[in-house]
Amino acid sequence: MALLGKKKKVAPTRRSSVSPQSTKVSSYYTPPSRTHSRPQIDGSKRGEQKKSNTAKSNPRKTLRNIAIVTIASFFLYNLLHLRSDPIVVMDYETTTGQTSVYEPAIKQMLRGSVFNSNKITLRSADLERQITSEFPEIERAVLSPTLVGKRPVAHLRQQELPFTIESQGKTYIIAKDGIVAGEAFMFTGVKKTVLIRDESGVEMKKGTRVLRSDDAEFFAISNYILRSKGRGVELIRLTSVPREAYIKIKDVAYELRVFLDEPADVQIGTFFSAEKTLGERGEVPKVYLDLRAGEKVYWQ
Repeated sequence: MALLGKKKKVAPTRRSSVSPQSTKVSSYYTPPSRTHSRPQIDGSKRGEQKKSNTAKSNPRKTLRNIAIVTIASFFLYNLLHLRSDPIVVMDYETTTGQTSVYEPAIKQMLRGSVFNSNKITLRSADLERQITSEFPEIERAVLSPTLVGKRPVAHLRQQELPFTIESQGKTYIIAKDGIVAGEAFMFTGVKKTVLIRDESGVEMKKGTRVLRSDDAEFFAISNYILRSKGRGVELIRLTSVPREAYIKIKDVAYELRVFLDEPADVQIGTFFSAEKTLGERGEVPKVYLDLRAGEKVYWQ
């Protein structure tokens, strides 16, 4: 009888899942934020409807944006737009009725440039220079747009017009700076002026200078002092002699010969002293009283 021996247990062989010839696969760590990076494609009818609604909303959005921009542009245009008809405000007036002359002239100046139709691009400085050049009697001009209104505002200040001057049969108004403002018939309401007779042959026309500013001041001071003493100036003569003038006082037969480079108050003061001294002596000049030599006075 054959002996039955115990069957030797053989450990099961574990098969390798990787064949010796297979490529080694490395494992990489994928961040959680990218775990769902693959696009979700919705192929259902709901997804198709969503796309259709998005496509329809884009034109509507575009039209809405265009409408907003158009309305905003219209509002901005109306806010900044300037009309060409100005509002003229007289801050100081020496001649009346000139507003009706200034308004159309400034309107024409505003129309001279397209930049003047907008509050931002309004060329105020250029327009102010044009105004004072066109109207010599205007001492200062300030042109500015209003915050809300559409009409620019021109603030004008007229200077004093103390003299009239006769030349070649015409009479002109002279401003205090010595410039011809224009022919006298163009100005109304001007206070009583001092008449100057020019014998030097200087050409007279609007905007030209016929008196130095200090000469005009000399005559204005002389007239003021004489009037304060109850003596008015009837006439001032300008001859061809440089820096010399003759002042004719009302109710006096003779003229005062003055030198324009010396102070007016000193020479007029000398006149009053000489008149008093001569009166005490019973002497009266018949032709002139010469004040050009300082403290020495000559008369004829």
